[in-house]
Amino acid sequence: MDVILHVGAHRTATASLAVFFEQNKDEAREQRVAFWGADRTRSGLFSGLMAHKNSIMPDTPRRRDRATQLIRMELDRLEKSGVHQLIVSEPSMIGTMMQNLQSERLYPNFQPRLSRFFDAFGDHCCQISFSLRSYEGYWTSALAHAIPRGLAIPSENTVDRLVTQPRRWKTLIGEARRVFPSAEVLVWPFEAMAGHPVRQIALMTGATFQPSRANAPWVNAAPNRHAISRALIERNTPVISGTNWPPFHNHHRQVLRAQYHEDLEWLKTNNDTLISYSETAGKHQRFDNLTDSQDVADNKPAYLRGHPNDREERRMV
Repeated sequence: MDVILHVGAHRTATASLAVFFEQNKDEAREQRVAFWGADRTRSGLFSGLMAHKNSIMPDTPRRRDRATQLIRMELDRLEKSGVHQLIVSEPSMIGTMMQNLQSERLYPNFQPRLSRFFDAFGDHCCQISFSLRSYEGYWTSALAHAIPRGLAIPSENTVDRLVTQPRRWKTLIGEARRVFPSAEVLVWPFEAMAGHPVRQIALMTGATFQPSRANAPWVNAAPNRHAISRALIERNTPVISGTNWPPFHNHHRQVLRAQYHEDLEWLKTNNDTLISYSETAGKHQRFDNLTDSQDVADNKPAYLRGHPNDREERRMV
């Protein structure tokens, strides 16, 4: 049985896959494809494997060993049941949005965190799947998601540091290759693939799904300006204005878009035979900054990102 680790990133429609699979269980079973989403991984199966380095407890090694053994047992069970491919979709394997925002780095512990899963999945893992997003869109969406949960409105200095932080998507891809040197790294852009779970599954598995359900709910989209303002009022914080939200100015946007364009060009031209890149899915989007409100209001993809797992994700720190 082949295992496909779909590691995110956050805010790139990862949870829409969970909604899609939940609504099309019979079709997945016929294709001999199984799916583990946040409902499964955060129910104790990955306990100890996703703990932040600053929250390591004396029993963490024991919990990691136990989780590794549980995962191996589950893989054996699925294989014996006739499953040919398992998609494990869990962006918190590589870190959390709050850790990114607090460190002002893009998944600063990506490699050591992903390495924890090698013992459990190494022999089975044939692919690491990434969905990327423009840096402007990613950081804006992550901030909008975190501010109502207590994060402060970013200062000018904070915004500057997010723009100049050194870690890039191609950095993470290289780290994934080092952790799983025999696995393919499959990459697609959020801007082209959001709303196309069938295409994403086809890329990952080669399976052609004929979905029995054509629509999925939109949940957990990033709050808009008005929702953020209401949250700030509730905690007696100055309300955002047009001058500080969205947080990036024109000169920031130019730099972030250039960085993203460079990453995409690198993906298109790199010579590593185990790195695959695709941006084909129905109607193409532009790789400019698409805010969450634009994604929802203007494009209205059938399967948008979001999943009601905030309570569980807050435990993964």
